[in-house]
Amino acid sequence: MVNEAMGGKRGQGLNSKYDESSRKGMEKNLNIHQRLQSPRLHVLHYNQCDPKKCTSKRLKKHGLVRLHRQMRSIPLKSIKLNPFASKVLTAGDKQLASRHGLTVIDCSWKKARDLFAKVRIRNGRKLPDGFVAGNSINYTIPGKLSSVEALAAALIVLGFEEEAKFLLSKFRWGHTFLELNAGLIESHLEAAGNTCQ
Repeated sequence: MVNEAMGGKRGQGLNSKYDESSRKGMEKNLNIHQRLQSPRLHVLHYNQCDPKKCTSKRLKKHGLVRLHRQMRSIPLKSIKLNPFASKVLTAGDKQLASRHGLTVIDCSWKKARDLFAKVRIRNGRKLPDGFVAGNSINYTIPGKLSSVEALAAALIVLGFEEEAKFLLSKFRWGHTFLELNAGLIESHLEAAGNTCQ
């Protein structure tokens, strides 16, 4: 009623423009905050997979990861995902990952055990048990994740749900990983939320 008395549509238009500007401003600040908080993502790439199916290279194409050819170019204190590590990644690693980054090692699963045995890995963490692959090559196989799935799973464990979903959105089958692991994802996000409180 007040808007009608003051000129109706004209007043509403001014409010709409103001609301839209405020919304965009808040979104921009939120995006900046997320970029500052979420880990920088690194890939140690061994070129052992089919380039057309390589998830790391697609992420690099979108500017979402940095590819490395040698371990020494990766931040020393970054968390390195290692399926053979003795220590399991937990929500308690969030601060370390936010400060120093998160690294996945991209190699063939057939050569993985020998390769990881030869490479000196500091701050190695393995993903918690239970995650199954959603990609077509290793579909539903426990633990045998692609590089993007490993990064997404790690981000979820650390509490970065939206960042994980954004990475997976670059792949047609990305939603399948989320659906197959829905229960596990929920429990890890709950744990991460409790850790932050």
